[in-house]
Amino acid sequence: MKDFKEILSESKVFPKDIITKMAKMTDWNDHTGARVLLAKTIKHKKMLAAYEGLDAVSDYFGESPKEMIDLRRMIDKKLFDYVNRNFSNAHDVDMAF
Repeated sequence: MKDFKEILSESKVFPKDIITKMAKMTDWNDHTGARVLLAKTIKHKKMLAAYEGLDAVSDYFGESPKEMIDLRRMIDKKLFDYVNRNFSNAHDVDMAF
């Protein structure tokens, strides 16, 4: 039987096919789209809405304005903190970006 500490330290594994898809998206310069996919995969509705809003701003301007990138970095901190706490292969997720 597992003890309480072991249960708490167990993490889920983030799907490798999604990691591969996110890496391809960033290679194609779709960094915000990759974050949308990540937020959608982890089912985090607030982050998903935030990234979809940023994606709409990027589409409107035809580029990602500096201010939008700064805002995205603020949201990224929470997103990647969540991934690092919950997935055993968080490093692989980080490397996709």
